[in-house]
Amino acid sequence: MQLTPAQHDALSEIANIGASRSAKQLSMLLDDEIHLSVPEVAIVSVAELPGAIGVAVTDDVACVYQDMSGCLTGKARLIFHTHESRMLVQMLVGSVHVLSGISMQIYEHEAMKELGNIIISVCISTMTDMLGKETRLAIPMYCEGVFEEIIEEDSGNAGVLVMKTALTAGRRGISGALIVTLSLPDIIDLLKSLDNFLAGCADQQETK
Repeated sequence: MQLTPAQHDALSEIANIGASRSAKQLSMLLDDEIHLSVPEVAIVSVAELPGAIGVAVTDDVACVYQDMSGCLTGKARLIFHTHESRMLVQMLVGSVHVLSGISMQIYEHEAMKELGNIIISVCISTMTDMLGKETRLAIPMYCEGVFEEIIEEDSGNAGVLVMKTALTAGRRGISGALIVTLSLPDIIDLLKSLDNFLAGCADQQETK
């Protein structure tokens, strides 16, 4: 199912509001100026997903994911190329002294879960709140692997909501994608919610 131009614009606006709120939380947490934007949104099929986010099926990726329940019932995943996820941790957290007995890899994974949880939870809650819906998120999990294997369980879903992300701290930037797997009822409900949101905006304009 394709977004209409009006639905696309509304979803893009909502996604960028969520990204801005995420950036504010990250900035407060890290005591640094963080910028996060969503330059592109789309609903695509699982087969179209690699091309939509600029990842080859054989690429190694890092993924923070959370199961969803409520109005959305799939998984929300924040995906970066593996080398970029390590750059992201260094860029945002910097070089820190790791306690004896704790590997750098474990530290990086925990840092990614914390960062990913903020981005996913704030973006998803902003979207559902603005659309008058409610979604609950499970605890964040982290994995690394070949992209094709990570999304293999999504093959039965009707589509994927893609929100490409651009995160900057200082002069360095990292590109990734927040993807939300959707069943057919989820997609239909999302499109209806966007139409209701647009109708509400139109009513507000008329009353001014």
